[in-house]
Amino acid sequence: MRIVNLLTTFGVPIVVAAATSVLTFVVGVRRDRIGLADKYHWDERQRLRELVGRFHARMLEAALDWDRRMCQLYAGNTRYMCPADVRQRDQYFFHSVVFRFLTLLSLARRFEKEAFFINARIARDGELEFLRYAKSFVWVMTHSDITPDDGFPGSDHFLNDAFRSLLDLCEPSEGCASFTWRQYWTLVDQASAPENLDISEASSEQQRLVNGLLRFFKDVSPIEPRRRWDRLVCLHLLTIAFICRFGYSWQRDTLALGKAVDQLDPDGVAATSFVNDGSKLLGLQDKQQFKVVCATVETHCQTTRNAGTTLGPLPPPEPPVLESAPTS
Repeated sequence: MRIVNLLTTFGVPIVVAAATSVLTFVVGVRRDRIGLADKYHWDERQRLRELVGRFHARMLEAALDWDRRMCQLYAGNTRYMCPADVRQRDQYFFHSVVFRFLTLLSLARRFEKEAFFINARIARDGELEFLRYAKSFVWVMTHSDITPDDGFPGSDHFLNDAFRSLLDLCEPSEGCASFTWRQYWTLVDQASAPENLDISEASSEQQRLVNGLLRFFKDVSPIEPRRRWDRLVCLHLLTIAFICRFGYSWQRDTLALGKAVDQLDPDGVAATSFVNDGSKLLGLQDKQQFKVVCATVETHCQTTRNAGTTLGPLPPPEPPVLESAPTS
């Protein structure tokens, strides 16, 4: 009886105290875990916001520059893409096209490297979409199905790993935010070194990459039998969607999309791959701007098929012109 009284007197408070301690510990651990998770989410979100903020303005400006050059090419300035020597510095328009291409793609590559993994549970939709567009710029220049049957290594597309190595050469100099005109000419001049010069294996590889880039752009034209023009147009289509999504309203050229779509080969090979593969592989199929671009491309292809349009024989070369190339 005394034992029962003792248990009644002291046991219940001990049990209650023990239970309270355990419950307090469990609640405290859970509270700390939630606090750490919230802090992790907050820190990651801040890091991601800062990363997108660092690249947003620069990539938008590079996209606008590329859009401007492509529209100038559509207007008939492809005649300036045929320099006798691609290393001549007076071929400003040709080199400015290549430079603006590298500026846009190298920024996309840098963002891709820094944001190699974005936690989808933390990132907001706009941040994931920004990453997808950055990846899409590189994808469209390396996806072989856009320009099928162009041999191996492909003459009308870039090999994935080699292309990323080329873009890694365009890291900005110390104190510069982006790839510069001076850096571009350093790459071109180094690629011009005599082949019999004793150079390192790394320099030899750099020469090969830069010379391959210059060959890709030399003589590019919408009337050639090759499909590299289609690939550049597809890059422009993604650029237009990117500007519409992340640019200001006054930066959107409402006529640029129609101009670009009209430049695609009427046989629809590149257009079909761009729409179908892009929708599957880029994660942009439910994004309004990309959907508008794809719908416009599909409408153009359908109209072309209904009209029975085919490519005719190539016209004779244009006579030389004396007016100067665009400089803006």
